[in-house]
Amino acid sequence: MRLRPFGTGLALELARVPFHARLVLGRGGGPGSAIGELELYGPADVPVRPSPEQKRSWSAEKRRYIGRADAICVRTLGSLIKASDFAPSVSTASRQLDSLRPRAAETRLVQSFLRPLRNLARAARAATIANGENALPAAVAIGEYAMRFDKAAARYGLSHCTVR
Repeated sequence: MRLRPFGTGLALELARVPFHARLVLGRGGGPGSAIGELELYGPADVPVRPSPEQKRSWSAEKRRYIGRADAICVRTLGSLIKASDFAPSVSTASRQLDSLRPRAAETRLVQSFLRPLRNLARAARAATIANGENALPAAVAIGEYAMRFDKAAARYGLSHCTVR
């Protein structure tokens, strides 16, 4: 974490590998009175997906679950256009995916992507009510949980469940 001059204001820079956030504050009425910009940077990596051989070994039940989950993601996350739609879309996706029942043997694997999605929904709701510099923790959490969700969903085999 460091604070440094930036243009006519100050920049608060936070880094937590692999993410970096910069909140630019204008000089004037106090902290957060004039936010010039908020930037978030993270890794541009491609999540690991199951190989064709692994996919061939999946049960019919797992294939059905993945088809239903991907359909939910297309309806909820795939149509994001405006920033104001982000929190409601992520919350809806979380609720609908949580309502699907995987095979008992796969419950732990499914929780590996549902847990970060629930946390992402909470962070997105927090970001909608936060003001000024108070939005920074929620913004960083959104980046972190989005990355965790994307990676875990891809590892499980979902191809349309991504928030990046």
